[in-house]
Amino acid sequence: MLLRDLHALPEPGFALPALDPFPTMWRRLEQAHGVRRQDVDFLREACGRSEAAFREVVGRHPTGLVHGDAHRGNLLARGEQVLLIDYEAVAVGPQAWDLLPTAIAVDRFALPRRDYDAFCRSYGQDVTASEGYEELRTVRELGMTTWLMQNAQSGAAAREFALRMESLRKEDRERRWHAL
Repeated sequence: MLLRDLHALPEPGFALPALDPFPTMWRRLEQAHGVRRQDVDFLREACGRSEAAFREVVGRHPTGLVHGDAHRGNLLARGEQVLLIDYEAVAVGPQAWDLLPTAIAVDRFALPRRDYDAFCRSYGQDVTASEGYEELRTVRELGMTTWLMQNAQSGAAAREFALRMESLRKEDRERRWHAL
């Protein structure tokens, strides 16, 4: 299993940054254009509330090497081999961070529960049972939403951004999202 193998690696002999998704989210919010101001304000407030909770949760988790952006879109199949690509977010942090996209995909992107259960068996952990899962999930979903916001001026991205904003405002954790 790719993530388990990555997480078993020792930290390299050079310094890696600490996992911190907030500078990227704050930058996206500062550069927001073509979306409603009240959406940006809501996301700004949500990020502010989540940042302290994130730091507290991170302090309670063991840390190690993390990919930082581990999701199905960063898997590349080459014949029989599957590669994990896109390493620009590699950091040191709670390895639970890399497990979140697959867990979130059950509720948000209709990943079949049996597929998630197989993922958990293969990795050896169900992140949804981890202390601080809800806080980490919130941060991850805010990151996913601010990422989408960058291109949410029209079309499918605008509709998806509106759907995500509605679900975040209503704290609806099971509302289906669409990968774009």
